[in-house]
Amino acid sequence: MLMRELTIRNKDFISLLDELAKRTTNLIENRRDIVMASLAFEVQRQDPGLRRARGFSDPYIHAPDWDILPEDWRNIKEGQMDPCGIEYLNYQIDKLKTIGPDDEATKGWPNREVFTGIHSLEKHSAEYMKLPKEEHVHEIARKISYDFLGGNSIALTAIYPPGGYIPWHNNGNAPGHNLLLHYSLGGDGEFITYHEGELHSYKDKDREWVARAGAFISTHGEREDSNNGRPLDTGAVTLPDEADKASWHCARTNDWRFTLSTIIPQRDMWELVVEELEEE
Repeated sequence: MLMRELTIRNKDFISLLDELAKRTTNLIENRRDIVMASLAFEVQRQDPGLRRARGFSDPYIHAPDWDILPEDWRNIKEGQMDPCGIEYLNYQIDKLKTIGPDDEATKGWPNREVFTGIHSLEKHSAEYMKLPKEEHVHEIARKISYDFLGGNSIALTAIYPPGGYIPWHNNGNAPGHNLLLHYSLGGDGEFITYHEGELHSYKDKDREWVARAGAFISTHGEREDSNNGRPLDTGAVTLPDEADKASWHCARTNDWRFTLSTIIPQRDMWELVVEELEEE
């Protein structure tokens, strides 16, 4: 998967991004307690040991690769893999080839996550919801994705801590044309994709939005947009032969970092939105 770097010139959209940056920065810098509590919740939600102790019959469902991926991508222990390294990418590709796309570990979602989603703050943090409405991140994120971009779903809203990451995965169960927005408090982070045998690194910038566009190809056969029944035009990879051609991507950071990812089903709609963003 290759990404198109966007230059945002639309003044209305820039105003929305400025507001999102202000709210996210305030949350990270001034209410770190809320963010850390939400991160702890995400760890507990994924930890198979804790899930097993609580009586869940599917302890690995939220993090199938918990045991082989680190807590911090900068501190990889014996028996673990770099979540954004070539070894883990090849492991994921081989698993998709041999198991197919319907197993919990190969559907398309990441198999461990070291960040907290805005939905977690909204649903599980009473302290976050007590903040004044004008400080809420989730409301402005939805306004950007649904109202301005016209997306049919938010693929991701994530606050990454230093050392946080999202490992190699392909989103093959959520195909569509994607718009990615990243904001870093320091700039030492990257989004990485795999395309035709090569890794492509897209760097963050210090307190500056970066915007990129690309497509998530289906790994579950040809799909339709559930909203209008139109066939998706991202296509589909043929398994097992084309497992390496799925939309493999990952991200990691040394700084606090925020990501907003929006899926627009149809290419023509996506192209119109991209054009609007780049026009003054």
